[in-house]
Amino acid sequence: MNELKSLNAIFDGKLFRIPDYQRGYAWQQKQLTDFWNDLLNLPNDGRAHYTKEWTGRAIYERSQELLRFLSTRWNCKLSEEQIKELAFVSFVEDERQVPSALS
Repeated sequence: MNELKSLNAIFDGKLFRIPDYQRGYAWQQKQLTDFWNDLLNLPNDGRAHYTKEWTGRAIYERSQELLRFLSTRWNCKLSEEQIKELAFVSFVEDERQVPSALS
């Protein structure tokens, strides 16, 4: 069994590419806001949170293909800067809104 990883550990120093066959889903502001709120509501006290499976394979240095299998069939394409903004959003200032890079 693989070890549990935090979102920071998953995204740290990596670029991701969503395969063409996963790009048929168009996001509107509502879906993006719902996704962002889900990230904000993840347990922040060390407890584990099950987020379904993510599978990946290396396709070239510092890049992975990310396949997300969810019953709701959502996926997202994030640039490295957007991932960093997600990973390092300041909870101290409690800016509970979608980061500017994603809006």
